[in-house]
Amino acid sequence: MPASRATAEGDRRPDASPLTAPRYLFASDAESLAKEAAAGLAECRQRLEEILARGRPRTIENLLVPYDRLLSGLSELQGQSRFLFDVHPDAAVRETADKWYQEAERFATDLALNRPLYDAFVDLDVSQEDPETKYAVRKILRDFRLAGVDRDAATRERIKGLRDEMTATGQDFDRTIREDERSIQVDGAADLAGLPAD
Repeated sequence: MPASRATAEGDRRPDASPLTAPRYLFASDAESLAKEAAAGLAECRQRLEEILARGRPRTIENLLVPYDRLLSGLSELQGQSRFLFDVHPDAAVRETADKWYQEAERFATDLALNRPLYDAFVDLDVSQEDPETKYAVRKILRDFRLAGVDRDAATRERIKGLRDEMTATGQDFDRTIREDERSIQVDGAADLAGLPAD
C-alpha cells in the first residue's frame, strides 16, 4: 500500500524528517504488490529522466538532492521486495517479490552504468560546499567508476549481463535453501557425539 507521511509533530523523528509506512511490506496479495512495485519503479525512472533533462549548471539542488531521492525510492523497493521474497508465507507474493526485486536490481545496474548521469556529477562544482557534501559527491563518483561507467559500451553491456546473472543466481540459491524440507533422524544422543551442545 502507498506510504503515508506523518504530519503531526509527535510523529516526527528527532531529526524532524517525516516517518513513512513501509510501502510494499503490507501488500495484501501478489496483485497489489505488483501494482505498487511497478508504480515505485516507474517513479524511479521518471526521477532519472528529470535529472538528465536538466541542463547546466549542475547544482546540489538540481542533481544531488533529486538523485538522493531516487536512490531512497529504489532502496525501498529493493529491500522490501527482497524481504518479502525471503519470508512471506504466500508463494505467489514471494514470486512477485522476486520478479520486482530483479527488476529493481536491473535498474540499479543501469543507473550505475549511466554515462550521462556520471558526466553530470563530474560537472557538479562542489568546491564551495561543506566537507560532508564534498565527500558524498566524491564517493558517488568513485562508485560510478567502480561499477565500470567509464568503460567502453561493449564492456558496460557485458557488466550488465553479468550483474543480472548474479542477481538471478543469488535468488535461485536463496529459494533452494528456503524451500528445502529435507531432514535426518537419529536413534539417540549418541549419534550426535562430537557436535556442539546447541
